[in-house]
Amino acid sequence: MTDLKKFATIGTTKIEEQTGDFQKQVLSVFKAYPERFYTQKDFVTAFGKSNPFVNKTLRKLEETKVVTRVRTGNKFFYKLAK
Repeated sequence: MTDLKKFATIGTTKIEEQTGDFQKQVLSVFKAYPERFYTQKDFVTAFGKSNPFVNKTLRKLEETKVVTRVRTGNKFFYKLAK
């Protein structure tokens, strides 16, 4: 039988982060500096978010053609689409 007391101190009662809000933050960076290219790592470092979360956000922005993605070697660079 599972000791349910273990679960009393884990988990959360509130989920704060939503992709839409973060997309707006990322998009504001691209709009503020439209001529600059950014890597996924740039956003991970600057915002302190997880790599998969940033990747998902950038992919959604690329799918909607808001940003473009260019590959150079083994790195991808993102820039505001024109």
